[in-house]
Amino acid sequence: MKKLRIGSYNIRCADYGENLHGIADEIKELSLDIIGLQECDVGTERSQMLDIPKKLAQLTGLTNYAFLHSIPYQGGYYGNAVLSAYPILSAERIFLPSGAEEQRALLRMAVEVEGAPINFFNTHLSLLPELRADEFKLIQSVISAHRPFILTGDFNIGEFGEYDELKNVIMASTADAPVYTFGGSQAIDNIIVSDDLRITGVALSQSAYSDHNMIYCEIIH
Repeated sequence: MKKLRIGSYNIRCADYGENLHGIADEIKELSLDIIGLQECDVGTERSQMLDIPKKLAQLTGLTNYAFLHSIPYQGGYYGNAVLSAYPILSAERIFLPSGAEEQRALLRMAVEVEGAPINFFNTHLSLLPELRADEFKLIQSVISAHRPFILTGDFNIGEFGEYDELKNVIMASTADAPVYTFGGSQAIDNIIVSDDLRITGVALSQSAYSDHNMIYCEIIH
């Protein structure tokens, strides 16, 4: 039985490159094994042309990382990243239904934990509920074929019923025990696992640098 400390954190491009050390300190304090990051910039003008995932990997000591962009932006790229204490065997990007709105994507990785691979997903869903419905359907089709899995993300949900499309899962933040990661009253970020895993010790880390707070927990694998 292996215990993993997992986090999910929308870093708002690390305040556009201004607060990388502060964000890194918040992550290091929690001794996380793997963290999914949303709103990451690589080489954009607004973030001083920095490679934010690479820099955070260096600062946190989670030196195995993957970044796959959702869109080109301001001379660089914008998307999702994962930092890991364990080797990353593979990484792929799956584009999600986004209509004419900002393109959204699901990042899928295989992470080797003590000789055995585990599927790790990270995503950032649309602001529009009708698009999220289609995005959840595609996510369900992908995760159902890759068990056991861990899924982190900023899901932008309006209500917990939106998660009903996901089958045979356990959530860190639930309707009965919501974790308010945004604005003090919105539980839009979450950590979700296949039901052959267990979640314990769910908590919130208040951020001094992003408009989101970090949700984290322990997963028993």
